Amino acid sequence: VFNCPLKNAGDKMNLRSVYDSVSAVLDGIDFGELYCGFHRYGMALYNADEACVDGNMIPRPDVFRGNTAVDYGGRYIAIWDIDIDPVDAPKLLAYHMVHEMFHCHQFANGEARYPDDLALLNYPDDALNFTRKYREDLCLADAFEHKNAEKLREFAAIRALRAETFPAAVREELKTETIEGMAEYVGLRALRRIAPDKFDSVLDGYLDILREDGELLFNVRKMCYYSGAVFFLCLEMADIPVRNDFTGSATAYESVSIDISGVSVDVSPSETVERGFLAYKKKKEAAVAAHTANSAYTECRARICGYDPMNMLHSGDLIYCSHFVFLKCGDEIKRILSPVVLKVAPGSDRD
Repeated sequence: VFNCPLKNAGDKMNLRSVYDSVSAVLDGIDFGELYCGFHRYGMALYNADEACVDGNMIPRPDVFRGNTAVDYGGRYIAIWDIDIDPVDAPKLLAYHMVHEMFHCHQFANGEARYPDDLALLNYPDDALNFTRKYREDLCLADAFEHKNAEKLREFAAIRALRAETFPAAVREELKTETIEGMAEYVGLRALRRIAPDKFDSVLDGYLDILREDGELLFNVRKMCYYSGAVFFLCLEMADIPVRNDFTGSATAYESVSIDISGVSVDVSPSETVERGFLAYKKKKEAAVAAHTANSAYTECRARICGYDPMNMLHSGDLIYCSHFVFLKCGDEIKRILSPVVLKVAPGSDRD
C-alpha cells in the first residue's frame, strides 16, 4: 500500500495523490548526474480504468500496458500500472520511474541494441551452461560485496567461456543487460541518492538473487536485470568507465575490457542446478499442458508482433502467453488479451 491518501477505505489508490507524491521525489533528482545527457521525461501512473498523465486525469489509454516506456502523443513517456505492480513508498516508485524514463532516453537517442526477446525465450536447454551461468553470478555477487577484482576477472572469464559455446544466446543476454541492466543501474543510482537505506536493501536482495540456484536462474531475461545492474555498479566501484554508445553495435559489456589472462575456469557440474533445470522444464511443460487440456486449437498463420516478454514461456514448439499477445495475420492485427498458447512454425521464434 502506498504511503499516500486514499479515496476511501478499501477503495483504489487515488492516482493523482500517488502521482504528486512520486513527482515531488523526482523534482529533487539531478538526472544529468545519474547519466550524462539524461533528463526527466513525462510520466503516467494508471490502473484498469484511469490514468494520471503529467498530472492530468484521463481514461486509461489502450496503449498503456505493463511498466515501460511508450510513444504517447508523439513523445516518449514512462508508465506504471499501480494495480498490477503496487509499490510501497513514493521513493521506491520514483526509482522505478527513473528506470522507465531511461528507456525513454534510449528510444530518444536511437538505441539499436535491443535483444530478440523471442530468441531469448527459446534459450538453449543446456544444464552445463546454466551451471556456468550460476558460477558466473556467484563471482559477480562476490566481486561487488567484497570489492574483489579477482572475482570480477573470474566472472568475465566464465562469461567468455559461455560466449564461446553459445555465442548467439549469450549475445542476446548482453543486449538485455545493455537495455534493462543499464536502465536498472541508472534507477539504482537515483535510489542511492534519494533513499540510501532502501538502496542498500535492494542491492542486498539483488546479491541474494544472483546467489540463488532456484527457478529464477533459468529465467535468463529477468536475470539480466540483476546481473547487468550489479556489473555496472562493479565497474563504477572499480573506477572503470561505463561505456554505452546508444547507436553502436557493441553492447555495454563488450565496450569494457576486463583482463582475463591467467584466469583458469573449472566449473564442474552441479547436481542442484541440474535438478532445478529439469524441474523448471517440467513446470513449463505442465503450464502448457494445463492450458491446452481444455482449449480448442485454431489454425492461424500469423506472426507475433506484440507481447509481454516477462510473462511468456517457451516449451518445445509451443509458447505460453499468460497475459496477452498481438498477432499479425495478413493485414489484420489480432489482439488476444487473455492467456493463450501459440504453436511456433519450425525454425522460427515468432511465426
